Amino acid sequence: MTPLRSLPGRPAYQFIEAEYEHQLEMVRPSAAPVGAPPAPEGYLLRQFRAGDEKEYDDLFHLAFADEGRFAEALDRVLEGGFFVIEHLRSGQLVSSCQAWRGSIMPRHPDSGQMGWLVTDPSHTGKGLGTIVAACATNRLAAEGYGRPCLGTEDFRIAAIYIYLKLGWLPYIYREDMVPRWRSILAHLASVAQRSEANVLPERARRSVQDLAHYHFARNPVGGEFDESLVCEIAHQEERRRAP
Repeated sequence: MTPLRSLPGRPAYQFIEAEYEHQLEMVRPSAAPVGAPPAPEGYLLRQFRAGDEKEYDDLFHLAFADEGRFAEALDRVLEGGFFVIEHLRSGQLVSSCQAWRGSIMPRHPDSGQMGWLVTDPSHTGKGLGTIVAACATNRLAAEGYGRPCLGTEDFRIAAIYIYLKLGWLPYIYREDMVPRWRSILAHLASVAQRSEANVLPERARRSVQDLAHYHFARNPVGGEFDESLVCEIAHQEERRRAP
């Protein structure tokens, strides 16, 4: 039985057990703001407010099995850093992302952190996740965090794609994360190349194809941030598959 909670007319995501002991981490080595698109017609971008607790809990558990994390989030979120998108016709919260003060990640003790990006699967394809993630990224930048962090799982491909578009970089703190990131980026490039399937809009397809020139952030534990390790995913894949 899935630990995620579907609702009437709002099926949860398929539950996937985390395959690896160590989460993937990403950092954004910049305090420059990013473009945040406006909410589409019929949706309202706003801050979480008192009275949203049940709606947020419903949204959260469409994607996450974690329990008891809401109080922690409220305690750590920056003022003006709890972004939600409301579906105006239903009054439901359908997307959210948070910007936190400080970090619970031991490799980034002085960093701000982005957390809990989630979009109702019944409302995907409208760019809602990109909107709230961009807003959270900008809130961290406005707070002066020049190198915020986040944690994610390998199977959260849609979220990782959003992070990459917004300038977040993989943070490699274990050797086994190099092939994990190679697999993720190769998968994204493969999806982008299937243009006939209309999986992604043209602008997004071009963005993913640019990952052929993507720079990994390589960080030996205790070392300094170093972007010198270049993994040209598409080129490596072509060489690997060549007869």
